[in-house]
Amino acid sequence: MKDITKTISALKKELNEVNLELADSYKVLGNKLMLDAADPASEKSIPSKNELISWQRLRDERSFCTNSILEIKNNSARFAEIEKFKAQIKNGKNSSIKKIAEIKGSFLTKLYKDFFPNCPALFSSVTDKTHPVEAVIDEANTAIASLEQQKAEANFFSRLGLSGKITAQKSKIKNAEKSITSILEKNITDIQSSEEIKAVIQSENTDKNLKTEYEELTSLYNSLSDSDNRIKMLEEEGEFINSKLAELDAKKNPSKRINTITNRIKELDSVIDSVLQRTALNYTNAFYTEEGSFISDVKEENLGVYHEYLKRISVNRKRAAQIKYNIEYCETLQDIKTEETRIENLNRIIKNSEAAIEEANRKITDSKTAILNAENKITDLTAAANELFKKFSNKDAAENCDEETC
Repeated sequence: MKDITKTISALKKELNEVNLELADSYKVLGNKLMLDAADPASEKSIPSKNELISWQRLRDERSFCTNSILEIKNNSARFAEIEKFKAQIKNGKNSSIKKIAEIKGSFLTKLYKDFFPNCPALFSSVTDKTHPVEAVIDEANTAIASLEQQKAEANFFSRLGLSGKITAQKSKIKNAEKSITSILEKNITDIQSSEEIKAVIQSENTDKNLKTEYEELTSLYNSLSDSDNRIKMLEEEGEFINSKLAELDAKKNPSKRINTITNRIKELDSVIDSVLQRTALNYTNAFYTEEGSFISDVKEENLGVYHEYLKRISVNRKRAAQIKYNIEYCETLQDIKTEETRIENLNRIIKNSEAAIEEANRKITDSKTAILNAENKITDLTAAANELFKKFSNKDAAENCDEETC
């Protein structure tokens, strides 16, 4: 029984494989029939016009879905690249801004100190802020000169106190100089475009270090400008890509949209396969039976240009039919074995029941014999009781004595 079950399982697996081959063969033949019918130069009328139109529409929609997925993936990948490039450019821009901040203050401070008369237009917007600070510096320098003179004439302990005051004034000067640098950094932005600065830098008398700082600043400002332009271009491209994704309903969640389209493609594939299989099945049935034999009056020469496709289908139909009969045969043997087992079980029940009946009949016979013996014994005992009764009672007492009181 187990061997038959294993055989049936193996046969069903083989049948499934053959049916899959058959399905593929139907799809291949159906696709060939459709392509030939779709050829403008073709005069074939198989499949029907309605089936052909339906197949073409399904295939066009599938092609559109495939292209949409490809477009979403490409645009999404490009958008991710753009965001990555923008982040890189912004990092570079921040680095340039940091370097500008390191150089700009030093450059403008030197320019302000050494070339103020050469750049009146450049510094015109800050003089009202820097002059009060310069006055603080002048006052501190005057105070330091006075304190230094006092220190030179003072004793040791007095010099200690004066040194502290001098240090305080120097600190005031240092803070004031920082303030001027800060004012220059915040208020002067047209370093590149200033003709006054260019004239100073081009002068042979200008300090080499100042020229170097100017070149570095110019390079950094150019880098900033280039970064801004690149970011702008990338943002414009990103907006264009977003508009394309919006058209594909994929702007918010491209992955979700791709999954939706992929599911639609699966649905279309299923319908297309059904159309192709139905078309091929109908065409094949004009030549072969379900078991792969030629139908009446059909010969191999009647198969035409699709004979290779049809012969392959015929072979698989025969294989499938043979396997089905084999499965049916095994299932029949299995049913026979089941009935034989059932008969064995019933015979066992009958045998057990007959033994039980025989035992019951024996018990019935023994019980009837025992009852008869008991009845005879009761008769004898009753007679003996009557005799005994007569011996200890008179006739009147016997008449008033019932069975319960005696």
